[in-house]
Amino acid sequence: MTCSRGHWLGAASAAVTVPLFGLPGAAQTAALKVAAGQIVEQSEAYFAADAGFFDKHGITASVSVFRGGAANAAAVAGGDMQIGVSSVLQLGQAVSHGLPFVIIAAGAVHDSHNNDASLVTALTSGITSPKQLTGKIVGASSLNGLDELSVRALIDKTGGDSSTVKFTEIPPVELFAALQQGRLDAASMEDPERRAALDSGKVRDLGNGLNAIAPVFVTTAWFATQTWLNANKDTARRFAAAIYEAGSWAVQNPGKAGDIMTKYLKTTAAPSIAPYAKNTNPRDFQPLLDVAAKYKFLPPIAASSFVWDGKG
Repeated sequence: MTCSRGHWLGAASAAVTVPLFGLPGAAQTAALKVAAGQIVEQSEAYFAADAGFFDKHGITASVSVFRGGAANAAAVAGGDMQIGVSSVLQLGQAVSHGLPFVIIAAGAVHDSHNNDASLVTALTSGITSPKQLTGKIVGASSLNGLDELSVRALIDKTGGDSSTVKFTEIPPVELFAALQQGRLDAASMEDPERRAALDSGKVRDLGNGLNAIAPVFVTTAWFATQTWLNANKDTARRFAAAIYEAGSWAVQNPGKAGDIMTKYLKTTAAPSIAPYAKNTNPRDFQPLLDVAAKYKFLPPIAASSFVWDGKG
């Protein structure tokens, strides 16, 4: 169930780079190449860039839009980007396969009180509960990732048998069409695509699989290589500060944050802004890693082994 080292290093990606320049006269400005993602949970860098938080902390950032966490990891491992963002699960898998990644800032937080991801099915499918997906086909934006893990946990928690489910990888923007065409029995979707699908009135929400993992835990994280971090700890601290301020700003200004996401991701669907972490604490990552180990997505691993404490 785990990803190979070759998968991480060889992941193909299509990136769109947007140069962002710091304010004139910013002291000790650090130039960074940052890889962000295509979902709300991987978007704080866009907010930090457009709302001025990188500038505030003396960072000149060139932010690139990457297709997913594996593509981010390949870019960071290869030195094309200094900092990337990925799911905590994918980072744990990468570290377990010997890649020298270290988390320098927590990203999005799953909170059961906030719903920006769901397992959905077409109204015409007749499926009304996750347990009915036993033996069915489910679409996800990536295999062996958080989408698949959360769906498996949800199916089992509701009385189904996730070991019989076939998962297929489909880009987020194509999941809705695949459901309507009957190629999938259900799909794990995140905003903004999830919101657009629900607004169409053609899908049924089967629940948020992340709740089957834990009520609250960190889902994504910003990371670098250990070598880069060792030589750039002050810059890493400033980057983390900018990311945390940007996340708080986005939650307080969802309309403006949504406009920024629309600009970068070229989507017309209004995204629901996820809650973001305000600090980095290994215990906030552990629930996800423990469930992932249970389902053999990775070997048992302690978050503290690859989460930087911001010191040193």
